[in-house]
Amino acid sequence: MFEFMKALSPLQLALIANLSFATASIYFTEYSQKVSAIWVNFFKASISAILFGLVCFWFGNLSQLNSQIIFWLSLSGMSGLMIGDIFLFGAYVELGAGRTLMLFSFQPLFLGIASHFFFGEVFDLQKLWALLFMAGCMFSFGMENAKQKGCWEWSGIRMALIGIFLDAAGLLMTKHIFQNHPGISPFLVNWIRAVAATIGFILVATVFKKLFKKKFSLTAPLKKLSHKQIGILAMASALGTFFALSMYLRAVQTGNLATVSAVTGTAPLFASFIEILRGKKKWNRYFAAGLGCFLIGFWLLQ
Repeated sequence: MFEFMKALSPLQLALIANLSFATASIYFTEYSQKVSAIWVNFFKASISAILFGLVCFWFGNLSQLNSQIIFWLSLSGMSGLMIGDIFLFGAYVELGAGRTLMLFSFQPLFLGIASHFFFGEVFDLQKLWALLFMAGCMFSFGMENAKQKGCWEWSGIRMALIGIFLDAAGLLMTKHIFQNHPGISPFLVNWIRAVAATIGFILVATVFKKLFKKKFSLTAPLKKLSHKQIGILAMASALGTFFALSMYLRAVQTGNLATVSAVTGTAPLFASFIEILRGKKKWNRYFAAGLGCFLIGFWLLQ
């Protein structure tokens, strides 16, 4: 897997990561509706922590850790993989995976500006045009859903935007670590982030019980699901966290942050295409327009 990752460009890595995440997001949406968005986040963070931990212990990457790395990556995990994903999965329930991921077209603009000031990365006119076409790709899906339901569902949109902002903050902290420790393993970075998120969920559950005297269990939802459903969710968690994050953070480590994050715009495209293949959505002019905008935007990023 390591050699496979090294052979790919940052854009190719980001593209594979988004295809994996888009596929997993469809199952995250379904199980968030069946159980709860918070529990699904806890479950996927736990699976991610276990898998990344096994890789790190197997290859002995723990010697790269120090207090600064642990602090910033823990904060990054709490921001992006815990709090941010709670809002994001809440938006999944209200808006669906495709429309929620649509809003990620705004994240690259924020990251591009922030990276320019914090890391001195170039944000040129060609990249701006690429981002505009990516935004056009997402807007076409928004128009489709707004026409079908007659509104944009602002509550879900607010949750999605908060999740996107917190995810972006986590990425900036992660990029800070990559900048100051260029040799650090993306697997180790992901492990610390996932462990921090998992511990955060456990602390929240404990504090919630004591302060509000309400039942908030992180294990009870397992009883609501069959062994097959738990297996499917575990595989989706491995695909959407372990595999997707490995690819994406390798892209963040080696590529331009604004350019790499712009490829996030492919996630709703993939999610919609998968829904078409599963018979839950039909090919239409909005999808065709989105595909055209994506292809132009992706070409401009080369």
